[in-house]
Amino acid sequence: MVSLAELYKIEESVFELKKEDNTVGRRRKYPSLEKEPTELDKIIKRTMQNRIKSNKDLNWHNVLRDLKNNTNEHQTITIKEIATIHNEMKDGIILNEDGLREATQKLLISTFQKKLTAFRKLLLLK
Repeated sequence: MVSLAELYKIEESVFELKKEDNTVGRRRKYPSLEKEPTELDKIIKRTMQNRIKSNKDLNWHNVLRDLKNNTNEHQTITIKEIATIHNEMKDGIILNEDGLREATQKLLISTFQKKLTAFRKLLLLK
């Protein structure tokens, strides 16, 4: 015969096991937040910080035009159409570094707008 205390311990351990099973499926990982920021991400963040310091707005179009003013000496930002993975031509940002033939990084304008939203949240919370 099982005592009441032992029965309580068994129920408690079953509850803990169920609790662990339920939380595993609900955990969500955000790999984009765990990655090291790219060079273009650093330029975007630097541009936004400079615009905040000079009391300018953070509208995506204004930040986009201001990116070229916040690059390092050996970097160039170009805005032109680039090919997507579906072989469509869409507007994008191209980061070039002196001495390299290929673009260092390419980013679609739509992705830039999404990143800008995340950067706004981070910078305006500080």
